[in-house]
Amino acid sequence: MGLFRDIYHMFSEPKTPELYSCLPSCVTRKLEEGRLAHLSVDDMIIIAPDEWCHYVDNAYRYNGSISSYEYDCPQGKLFITSRRVIFKSYRVGFDYSYTSLTSVELFDDGLVLQFGETTIAMGVASPKQAYEVLQLMKSSL
Repeated sequence: MGLFRDIYHMFSEPKTPELYSCLPSCVTRKLEEGRLAHLSVDDMIIIAPDEWCHYVDNAYRYNGSISSYEYDCPQGKLFITSRRVIFKSYRVGFDYSYTSLTSVELFDDGLVLQFGETTIAMGVASPKQAYEVLQLMKSSL
């Protein structure tokens, strides 16, 4: 099911931003093997010496209520590291510790992430792979 198309379609048909994946192919290959990739993202985000980036792809953050849509553009990039879930964007970025992630729900076109009392709906170019990375990280704790 599509997060934005299926759940909220009864109120209006939004034109969701089009996302094109920039996910490195090594991420998908590693996930098929049940392992996490280690990506070099030093030129995009600051990570600690013992922190690894396992996922990066284009995304946007959804803000709004059921009766109205608002997509925070410009689009950004979603990063999942061994310690954090980061959305890098010029207006509405976030950086949460992975350990504060309380739930994640997968949709055809995105994810809903919950960090404590904060719920974030996102359109993601490769949501299945992002979800798989989060599940593999959970199983390695």
